[in-house]
Amino acid sequence: MNKPLYFLGIYTATETFSVSLCLDHQLIADRSVTISRDHSENFHKDVLATCQEGLSDLSLLAGIGVAIGPGGYTGLRIGTTIAKTIGYHLNCPVYSISTLEAIVYSFRSFEGLYLPTLPAKKGELNSALIGIHQKQINRLTADFSWPEASFIQKISKMEQPLYIPGILPNPIIDHVKEPVRWLGLPRVAESVALLAFAKAQTESPPALSTVKPVYSHFPTLGTIKKSPRL
Repeated sequence: MNKPLYFLGIYTATETFSVSLCLDHQLIADRSVTISRDHSENFHKDVLATCQEGLSDLSLLAGIGVAIGPGGYTGLRIGTTIAKTIGYHLNCPVYSISTLEAIVYSFRSFEGLYLPTLPAKKGELNSALIGIHQKQINRLTADFSWPEASFIQKISKMEQPLYIPGILPNPIIDHVKEPVRWLGLPRVAESVALLAFAKAQTESPPALSTVKPVYSHFPTLGTIKKSPRL
């Protein structure tokens, strides 16, 4: 009898944090919370509660997937820290998952050309061009950041179907017209868990030190004032 494979997925790239627990390919527990500054520090409690909901013993966890970016600076730090802390204490492998690939993976049953997109720094977006064929995701570009104006110009000239999952600022959504379709943000943590499961079948467990956030930009800290000369 095969040992059941429980995989945890952690997604903290946007203002809605989520966590999912999957048994093989089936979702068995999940939750999501819209994060405030105060609650972000307590998200580990939601992660542990989700594990306890589906697991009789945390040691049964076979692997953890965590979205490493692109995404919000603070959120990515929180997500990777939680994943690595659990992985360390349980001696459980942690797999780095691209945020944009996880977003597209939710639509793997529908073939087509996808442009997963999330907000970056002010006036810019994070995107990647990814194709889906026979339920496989195929990267056509690396992640990239570009101005919102360039995004609008590009999608306005599209003559073939293009699907845009993720998050778009409201003024940009108004520019999305057929044959381009905006799909919104799917349940990403489940995809993170499933992609980690897939990696575990083909890759050796990665070292925890390799699990790092991939920031598209750093927070704006303002101008550093020079100390007055004494």
